[in-house]
Amino acid sequence: MISASLPKTEEERLKELYSYDILDTEDEKEFDDLTQLASDICGTPIALISLIDPDRQWFKSKVGIDAVETSRDIAFCAHAILQEDIFEVEDTLDDSRFSDNPLVTDGPKIRSYAGTPLITPNGYALGTLCTISDKPKKLSSQQRRALEVLGNEVVSRLELKKKIKELKKASDFKSMFLSNVSHEIRTPMNGVIGLTDLLLDSQLNFEQKNYATSIKRSGESLLRIINDVLDLSKIESGKLEIECIEFNLKEVFDDVMNCFNHLADDKKIILHCDFQLADINARDSLFIGDPYRLRQILNNLISNAIKFTSKGTVTLSAKAIPLNSATDGNDFDIRFSVKDSGIGLAEEQRKYLFTRFGQAEISTSRKYGGTGLGLSISKELVEIMGGEIGLESEEGKGSEFWFTLKLRKVIDKPKAIMKEQEVKEYNTYSHITVLVVDDNRVNQIVAKGMLEKLKARVEFADNGAIALGMLRDREYDLVLMDCIMPVMDGFDAVRNIRNTETIVRNSKIPVIAMTANQQQEDKDQCLAAGMDDYLLKPLELEQLSSVLSRYLSAGMHQESLPASPPEDVKAYADELSHALTKDVYDRNAIKALKLEQQYLTNVFNVFWETAPREISAIEYGLKEQDLDRVRITAHAIKGSALMLGGARLSAVAEYIENNAREGICVPIGPVVDQLNHCLSEFKKAAAGEF
Repeated sequence: MISASLPKTEEERLKELYSYDILDTEDEKEFDDLTQLASDICGTPIALISLIDPDRQWFKSKVGIDAVETSRDIAFCAHAILQEDIFEVEDTLDDSRFSDNPLVTDGPKIRSYAGTPLITPNGYALGTLCTISDKPKKLSSQQRRALEVLGNEVVSRLELKKKIKELKKASDFKSMFLSNVSHEIRTPMNGVIGLTDLLLDSQLNFEQKNYATSIKRSGESLLRIINDVLDLSKIESGKLEIECIEFNLKEVFDDVMNCFNHLADDKKIILHCDFQLADINARDSLFIGDPYRLRQILNNLISNAIKFTSKGTVTLSAKAIPLNSATDGNDFDIRFSVKDSGIGLAEEQRKYLFTRFGQAEISTSRKYGGTGLGLSISKELVEIMGGEIGLESEEGKGSEFWFTLKLRKVIDKPKAIMKEQEVKEYNTYSHITVLVVDDNRVNQIVAKGMLEKLKARVEFADNGAIALGMLRDREYDLVLMDCIMPVMDGFDAVRNIRNTETIVRNSKIPVIAMTANQQQEDKDQCLAAGMDDYLLKPLELEQLSSVLSRYLSAGMHQESLPASPPEDVKAYADELSHALTKDVYDRNAIKALKLEQQYLTNVFNVFWETAPREISAIEYGLKEQDLDRVRITAHAIKGSALMLGGARLSAVAEYIENNAREGICVPIGPVVDQLNHCLSEFKKAAAGEF
């Protein structure tokens, strides 16, 4: 055997490899697809994306082999990175460099090899995309070309991932820089404005008072720009917080009007208020929402209206529209409007108004001033609060900027913060992001449908290990965690989250278990592992909404309060004969999901597609006596089937899971036959509806 020599630029090559930060990362479908394609095109049982570090070749992706790495001194790929084109060995037994190589004499018994080097734009070979066979083989010219193209695609995707990381790092640095600089400027500006207020309260002559007033107005204008920059950095980093407190809407209007009266007077225009909310019986105009952000939006719109109006009127108005979905008649869409008689806008100019740093044209900025941030931030604030914003304008005839917000009126005695029930009915959670950790595609779709119905943002991780990486890289508001998953289950994941030595951004983030196990010991295990609460499958919208309001609306990490299981959830027996007494199809489970028809159809289609493969996996696991595989797969079928109303199929799967947990390998034939029979019956029963 002859080991490969080192490339002449080995030090630079390794530096380039490390810059991609790709070694020892999780499997990724985008690379696995390319590896599988290489195997299919070249007709080989094995294909690899191999990266060469100082001591080993590590497989970013692999087909047909279980190993994750091999020693560099025996690696075929170490030879392949020494040349620019494909390195091919048609028969290893005829090649003195490899005939006695352990990879040839022992597993995987390589007889032929072809690898295209993964060469970066800087000219360094990081590794290879290679194909391997246990038989002598020579690639055709078409196969060689295809392998080269696929190798180039691997490099392109590595480059893309690297650029994305660099952009994220640059974006994080920019946000941090903007935040730091803005705070540094804001501190002295508060002093300037505060001292100017004191000066204006002293004995000043007319000229001195004008000077001091100009200083204050200039300081306030600068402070608004600084606040916009701060908000921009918060929005980009996902850290902008929206309050949910009681406030007096009429007082907000009065404050805004008072703030701009002097500007309107200076330009000799009329500032008018049209407050049309007296007929909705809100006690003292009290509503629930974020008065600070509402005031900020109104300030931006009125400031713009006055800026672009030289004569005439600027009108601020509010009108309430009852929401049909409100169960008690206390929820309203409030339509706010700022209408002016100013310069107006042409259709082409309106395209840029709500974009960051965008204005109608450069000459507008030069003539009237402004950064172009105000309207963009107003739009993002309105959308974060679950509303809409728009514009009606005609060039030369003025403009009307409007936006809507969902607000709940206050009837009873004022409180400092919403009660849990009020939050549950009002909150759309449009400002929060939930991480759903579940390896089951059906469960993911159901969770996505429910969370999006509540207006929450959703991201997914297929197991606990992936979830830890995501929690390390960015902020989330809450985690919904499945308990039984491959690689790392929910219990190990939450223990790592709570461990202060584990590098996650928030070790106290609320973690809610999602489990199909309703035994008390299972619930106790969830809480003992560090989860805050648990949701029983099948999930119900009200149950999920209640948990979100409990752990998110209060704005703190609360003491665990277990959710009550639905009263109609039955305890399944351990014996197969008893399991078969369950209903084939329970329509109440579907009603509890409260999902749109399109979502339900999608969920069922995915289940019909995945369930037969899972039953085959159980059959294989029973044959091989791989009880871990049997237990995990049966658990997946149990949860999905129960969620979709397949009670009998779920009960049979639970019977298999419980026996596997106890180390009992149930009879293959009867059990697999019953699973297939229950699935067939379930599909027929549900076919009429979906």
